[in-house]
Amino acid sequence: MNADIGLSGCDGTSDGDLEVACLNACITHLQWCVESACVKNNQLEIHGWALANAAPPEQASFLLNGLPFNHVRYPLPSPDLGEIFWHTPAAQNARFVCVANLETRQVYEGGFACLEFQDGSDAELVRQRAWYLPEQDNELPLPSGNQIRRVIGRPDRFAYQIGGATIFASSAESVG
Repeated sequence: MNADIGLSGCDGTSDGDLEVACLNACITHLQWCVESACVKNNQLEIHGWALANAAPPEQASFLLNGLPFNHVRYPLPSPDLGEIFWHTPAAQNARFVCVANLETRQVYEGGFACLEFQDGSDAELVRQRAWYLPEQDNELPLPSGNQIRRVIGRPDRFAYQIGGATIFASSAESVG
């Protein structure tokens, strides 16, 4: 294969245009990612990144089972995301840390906590982009790191759990 040939659309679309289209699809359909979560001192703390599409980041909110988190730090610097989503200025400051006090909440309704990022988008889109955190006390044993790598491409136990829980819970919601 000739190394000088770029990946471009059959219709003459440039590489840059295709890259922007792919990045826009990620921002539209994925929009945010929970990278870690832990419960300590009766508080749930989540970390990750979120790209506000419908309103400025300062107007966005993070929800746990439909209610706002007690403490939110967002937007925080994210130069790593700024490099990936180079065409989106908000990506430079897209990291977050959210904390919810668990003393006053039922967190794992049906075995899952529903995590949502509300940026002013349509409620249906917000629900489609939700992540579901499984209740740790009721978790089944996890496969080995090598087995997880075969399924999701890296041996990340948290990504495997939250991804699987999200697929399961969102499928269960649509069925029934």
